[in-house]
Amino acid sequence: MPQPERGRIVWVELPDPQGRNAKHRPVVILTATEEIKPGEPIVGVAISTTIDPAFPEAHVEIPWHRSGHPKTGLSKRSAAVCTWLVEFEETAIQDYAGVVPGKKLVEILEKVAALE
Repeated sequence: MPQPERGRIVWVELPDPQGRNAKHRPVVILTATEEIKPGEPIVGVAISTTIDPAFPEAHVEIPWHRSGHPKTGLSKRSAAVCTWLVEFEETAIQDYAGVVPGKKLVEILEKVAALE
């Protein structure tokens, strides 16, 4: 079984940014791997297939492929939404997908820091 680590894509039950419509959503873990501890919150950004072209500074597109990207596991055009920060515990992780490539993860971390 994979372990939670920075850059890993996990599936968690989350509401939308308005706090409604909870559903199974992908999330990129941002918490540094060495800081992930049982019972402690993990910080991530939600991934969405809705990409707002009017707000590009909030999105980082993540590689995908119709049959599932070999690295990320994503099968639809998707982006990390850098304004949609979420917290969850390891016990909330329902499934593990792939990993965000290094340069994309750095871009996500930089955009999140710039938007805070």
